[in-house]
Amino acid sequence: MRAKWIVFGAAMLAASFFAGCQSQDGRATGNDVDRVAVDVQARQPDPWWDPTRPDRRAREVREPAPAEPAPTPVASDGRGSVSAAYPTGDPRTSAILIEKFFPLTVNAGAPFEYEIRVTNLTSLSLDNVQVWDNVPNNFRLESSEPKVDSASGNNLMWLLGSMGPREIKTIKVRGSAPAEGSVTACAKVAYDTSLCHEISVVQPALALSVDVTPEVTICQPITIKYTVCNKGTGPATKVVVSKTLPEGLTVNGSREVRFTVDRLAAGECRDFTVQAQAGKTGKFSVDGAATAEPGLTSQASARETVVRQPVLTIAMECPGRVMAGQSVPEVPITLTVENTGDTVSANTVIEAPVPAGTNFIRASDNGVNAGGTVRWQIGSLAAGAKRTVSFSVQPGDRGVVNATGRVVGECANAATAQCSTQVLGIPAVLLEVIDVEDPVRVGTTVVYRITVTNQGSARDTNIRVKATLEDEGQYVSASGQHTVSGQTITFAPVPVLNAKEQVTFEVVVRAVKAGDVRFAVELNTDELGRPVQETEATNFYE
Repeated sequence: MRAKWIVFGAAMLAASFFAGCQSQDGRATGNDVDRVAVDVQARQPDPWWDPTRPDRRAREVREPAPAEPAPTPVASDGRGSVSAAYPTGDPRTSAILIEKFFPLTVNAGAPFEYEIRVTNLTSLSLDNVQVWDNVPNNFRLESSEPKVDSASGNNLMWLLGSMGPREIKTIKVRGSAPAEGSVTACAKVAYDTSLCHEISVVQPALALSVDVTPEVTICQPITIKYTVCNKGTGPATKVVVSKTLPEGLTVNGSREVRFTVDRLAAGECRDFTVQAQAGKTGKFSVDGAATAEPGLTSQASARETVVRQPVLTIAMECPGRVMAGQSVPEVPITLTVENTGDTVSANTVIEAPVPAGTNFIRASDNGVNAGGTVRWQIGSLAAGAKRTVSFSVQPGDRGVVNATGRVVGECANAATAQCSTQVLGIPAVLLEVIDVEDPVRVGTTVVYRITVTNQGSARDTNIRVKATLEDEGQYVSASGQHTVSGQTITFAPVPVLNAKEQVTFEVVVRAVKAGDVRFAVELNTDELGRPVQETEATNFYE
């Protein structure tokens, strides 16, 4: 730091209200400072001139011709003014300008004011600016604004401190002149200049945070957002955000997540978002780490996401069997679905194809038969909820009705079920026995006709018929395969007798003795379990 001193006038007394060289009216001019300095130097004794030495001739000292006094500069408000720029004298190339504004005349004993104005002419700051004003004995100081920092004898001093680029500071002095004459006050200024450099000391600071979708279904993506910020005062470079996702979460088939940033300015944040997919249900904890140069690290606090899934089950109920009687039976089929998962099943649909060989009759709960499949749109099925629907079909024939059902829902695996119903007929066997002639004369023959009819809706099997003659009759012949043992005729079994079918057997008998004769027939089948007996009465006469 180097102090600069500005001295106005000879021996730093020139820049004043009234300089040593005055104009005709007693007031200093702007050029009086230089002339005073010249006059002082011109009047100094010549060191080579000595009137006592005979070998030396006295030199004549000539006074310079008095300069024509210049008028005192007058400010726009009518006051007198003087100014000087330091150090070159040219405000364009100087650092500081000092100006004085003062009244041209004052009355003795009456208070008056004058002003000292200091201007920083540079684009730099000037430090430790100090102003002195040397006042004569014919001046009495009453006050100043700002206050005088130091007053020693006739020297008044103000400490103006630092002045910013182009800044102006003003000192107002108030006083009086007690006696007639003149008041000559000389001002000077000093300041310090500094050539400074500034090196910013910065410290980058990483901050990483992570945010995840708090809850999803297993078929929805999990949004993971990493935010890395530089909360320091300098740039962070080679920023890396990385994370190994917990088992069960992947991004594009990998558990590794990594992002890089070449440079992260102070106060800057960057977001990185990925869509992770869960491979199973459960709770997952996601965090992350960030590193950067120089030696910066940050660990994100963990955030949790819960992965849920609806789980659908279906059960079907069909009657084990139905009996077909005179009318075709109706087969009711019931389907019950349940969500055993831990979240709602949206857009849930139950569907069941109409079993082959049957005709659709009706469906409950607004079920619709479209294209041979009955469907129920049940919408959302909450976790733990059940729903039961049903439909009925009419089988076209005896046999087995096989039914299947299926339930599907959004983000739920499809579930299937099945059930079967046997459609059984009811066997109803009618046994009829007639004698073609009645009465019958002894010595002639009579035909007994045996008819077995299946009047039911199911077939009969292993139809077995046998006839027994009383002693008044004698076996002659019989239709079909049969055997005779004494008075009993046994026909070969008929394997199957379908519903509405019949079979006929005939036996020819000779009347050998008069009487009220009985022709007895016995019928049995596998479905009957016990025999049916029928007897035909015939009158044999002579």
